Amino acid sequence: MSTVAPSWAPRFSPQYYWAHVPASDVQRQLRVAFHRWGLPARLRVDNGKPWGSWSDLPPALALWLIGLGIEMAWNDPCRPQQNGVVERSQGTGKRWAEPHRCHSVAELQSRLDEDDRLQRERYPLSQGRSRWQ
Repeated sequence: MSTVAPSWAPRFSPQYYWAHVPASDVQRQLRVAFHRWGLPARLRVDNGKPWGSWSDLPPALALWLIGLGIEMAWNDPCRPQQNGVVERSQGTGKRWAEPHRCHSVAELQSRLDEDDRLQRERYPLSQGRSRWQ
């Protein structure tokens, strides 16, 4: 991505970069995920771009998902605890992958992929077994 973050946005800040991802790119990646895992019954999303809207109507991307029969569940504004599992996972990703030390999005993605693998395959969950086991 050639977009340069303004001084107020930390490097790789979701608030900044999500606002600059075209909805068509999000839709394309969702199609890939749906092809691989099937359609979900419901998606929980926040109120930021591309999911939120200042009008009475949902944005085009949400309308597309609703048209596919997917229920949309929007978190209330300023209530990250409504999506606690995802928020905690993102916090763990930030601590483990150290995005502030990455020199590129590709490096950050590589670190996140490796950390996800470690979390899934090696990190003990219960009775010394990993999530993978």
